[in-house]
Amino acid sequence: DTLRNLGQLGGSQTVLEAILTRLSDGFQKNAIAFSLGRTLEASGENELALSWYAQAANPPVSRLLQVKAQLAQLKLLIDKKVWSAAIALLPTIDQNLGQLPLSHQQIYSQINFAQRLTELKQNSDQKSPLMSWEAIAARLAQAQKNAQLLGDKRGEIYAQGNLGKIYEQTQQWAIAQNLTEKALQASQVLNAPEM
Repeated sequence: DTLRNLGQLGGSQTVLEAILTRLSDGFQKNAIAFSLGRTLEASGENELALSWYAQAANPPVSRLLQVKAQLAQLKLLIDKKVWSAAIALLPTIDQNLGQLPLSHQQIYSQINFAQRLTELKQNSDQKSPLMSWEAIAARLAQAQKNAQLLGDKRGEIYAQGNLGKIYEQTQQWAIAQNLTEKALQASQVLNAPEM
């Protein structure tokens, strides 16, 4: 992972593949498969990345890693405009997200899922109850509340900003502006210009 973050994608892939050949524990293998998927995605090898993400999501795997791998698959399927496969993955991700305990990772996964649902709604002609603006807004509102419970200001700001985007999409301008302004002000208080 460090090599990937440093831009040394070939070295990252070599190390991860070498580690995979030595492991017998399924949980560890799936964690390495996920990392390999991320490295291959960064290298632009999206087909291979998809297959490693799929492998990482298969049992035995922690629920959190399963969700992360499925969200990574969903992102690539959306990027490739493979709408039917993306839609087919939604109920499984939703179910697995519902089984995660309240945590920072759960909040960010919910926000990530809401962003992917928004992309699908905006770009495909496919339908799913999970893709209604109301369902996406409810997911983000819950993520915001969960972030408040955990005292996660960044999570709260990300959820609030994304919720503002949903209200913008539904042309509820006053609510959208209010949420977006609050998120912007909060990010300035945190001195987090990247947000």
